Amino acid sequence: MGVSFQHFRGRKNRCYKLAVRSVRRAFVKSTKARREKKRFLRALWITRIEAASLEHGLKYPAFISNLLKIIVMYLQVLECERNQHLVQTSWNYMNDSLRTDVFVRFQPESIACACIYLAARTLEIPLPNRPHWFLLFGATEEEIQEICIKILQLYTRKKVCSFFLL
Repeated sequence: MGVSFQHFRGRKNRCYKLAVRSVRRAFVKSTKARREKKRFLRALWITRIEAASLEHGLKYPAFISNLLKIIVMYLQVLECERNQHLVQTSWNYMNDSLRTDVFVRFQPESIACACIYLAARTLEIPLPNRPHWFLLFGATEEEIQEICIKILQLYTRKKVCSFFLL
């Protein structure tokens, strides 16, 4: 065959089959470590959210399902529940906000209002502003702004190279 695998030692340097097998095994080991790390980080994430949700007296699954109900209910009051784009974008912002500390610092109702507000601004959908609609749900303008800033900061963070995390 005449092909040399320079970066291998011994017989793998000359035998294609052994070199390929070695690369596959290395790939399996590297993906296994990444998979385990992903499981660990997911469990840590759920633990953090569960700790925050227990402060509000709910378990994690009930807390998450309750958030979607709050968003849909608020959009029904605003008569925007038929706009699937707004509902989906609000829910996406709610999911992204789970990666921050806002659930520890604010009430779920305020966070739902902030997610709806952010989605409406992103999609350029007008919402009532005299008086502000979120005052109906017990949220203040300062809370909404602070929550929106926290969520938007997620999108401006630099991505960390996963190579350095292992």
